[in-house]
Amino acid sequence: MKQILVLTLAFLCALPVFSARKKAVVASTIKMPPAEILYNEGVALLGKGQNDEAIFKFTASLAEDSTFVQSYYNRAIAYMNENQLANSVSDLQTAIRLNGKCSECYLLLGKINYRQGNVEQATQDFASAIELDPNNINARLDKSAIFQHAEDYASAINEYTEILNIDPNNNIALLERANCYQYLNKSNLAHDDYSALIQRDPSQWQAKFNLTVMDWQLQADTAACLQALGELIAAQPNEAVLYNTRGLVLTQIGEYDSALVDLNQAIKLDTEYAAAYCNRGVVYLKQKNLEEALLNLNWAISFNTNYADAYLNRAIVKELLRDEDGCCKDLEKAARLGARNADLYYSRQCQ
Repeated sequence: MKQILVLTLAFLCALPVFSARKKAVVASTIKMPPAEILYNEGVALLGKGQNDEAIFKFTASLAEDSTFVQSYYNRAIAYMNENQLANSVSDLQTAIRLNGKCSECYLLLGKINYRQGNVEQATQDFASAIELDPNNINARLDKSAIFQHAEDYASAINEYTEILNIDPNNNIALLERANCYQYLNKSNLAHDDYSALIQRDPSQWQAKFNLTVMDWQLQADTAACLQALGELIAAQPNEAVLYNTRGLVLTQIGEYDSALVDLNQAIKLDTEYAAAYCNRGVVYLKQKNLEEALLNLNWAISFNTNYADAYLNRAIVKELLRDEDGCCKDLEKAARLGARNADLYYSRQCQ
């Protein structure tokens, strides 16, 4: 099942990720420079989530030594945590001017640009981080995720494969490469990656879940799918996607009351889960409870305004409620978003 991606975010605040101009002196007879004392205090505060206090310490460290690159870098992290993105970018740019080989600076800059919607610049930043340090796995993962989110699955697969060449035990890369294979309908390759990941780490429930869904789609073995989903839910009782998927499967075999139980639980766990609202709307539609169906589909669209299937299903509900104008508007929207057969329905119903 396709999911929205979230870029990996690794805070390396306590690690010296590039050569420091100064190093802490370990000999007990020599005092540590004030800039480093303040820097270490800032790192400790940052690790506790006390961002404002950490910013104060890093600023004091830079007052002692305005060339202390690590203070700029870690203050940038603290600023980012507080959503002070302009300040974070400024610190990173200063750090890069002082140390042009700071791979982690470009990585963090890429994360900020991605957060701000500057995807092209973020991709360039991640590429710069990788050029400076080909083994920067986090930069490679983020670059891969951008390709994946843009549905450029072939490029994403190439990136994930590069990661696995560097780090064969990287579970994230193996899982996401399998997902990309699945999106490209390369079921055998996806199956191999999912299976390898599960064999390596049986706790990888997402791989088990994706493999279960893929097998169900290919083999239509509903009983086996429901059994596998039941086992996954028993092991991961707080994962909304599992309940939503079992609700979908139950809907397809006409077990509407049982489906509602699962979909209600999915929504309880994730109150903005658009797919669960859409599926619950479909169940109510099949039960001819049109008012509840419309309400749930409205919720689904409110949480995902580009949800093609929700518009298509709401069009069906509106047609049954004799809202012809509303039906045609939803069919037109569904067609623009690529819902299957929506353009055909629109041409028949509305033109």
